[in-house]
Amino acid sequence: MSGDEEDVEMDGKEEDEEDEHDHDHGDCDSCDGHDHDQDHDEEEEEEEPSPDLHITHSGSPSADLTLLLHLLHMDRQTVKSILSSPESLFQFREQLQSGGWTVSSSSTSSPSISPSPAISTPSPITQAVLLQTAELARKKLEAYPTTLEEDREMLKKVEKEGEGDVPLRWALILRIGEKVALERAVGKVVKRGGGCCDHC
Repeated sequence: MSGDEEDVEMDGKEEDEEDEHDHDHGDCDSCDGHDHDQDHDEEEEEEEPSPDLHITHSGSPSADLTLLLHLLHMDRQTVKSILSSPESLFQFREQLQSGGWTVSSSSTSSPSISPSPAISTPSPITQAVLLQTAELARKKLEAYPTTLEEDREMLKKVEKEGEGDVPLRWALILRIGEKVALERAVGKVVKRGGGCCDHC
């Protein structure tokens, strides 16, 4: 048997083995009864969850947005301390959500962050976060082609038509909900007496 014939026979054997393995995976010990291609696709689809940056229905920033805005208003040394480990970042996020925290720093040691009892007057950073949230909400409201009142009127007309434009009805309900949340965010600053912008 020549070398070329051996190559042909070997290629034929490899193809036969692949054909034997290309089956339903029902009783295959070598593949554990699962689909290799599906596992590979699932691994590719797994992505890091993106931060949840939105304004809630109550008009408050989400936990991730609250965290981001606080970090943007802090000094570098404090931010570096918070970001030193996932645990410290998670702890700070939890403290923000529980309603109180204090930052104390000294030139000789790294800053420490600890919960504090809720106080009636927010810290300067919390005030800055409220102002920035309100400004983000105001800009988002201005970007809509219609006002909240116009959307409510449009919804009334659509609902009067009965089974009219169902997708439009749900789109209006969603947009009205978003605008109510954004107006609440602006209202929180106005009630506290701080303008979120030049004309607030």
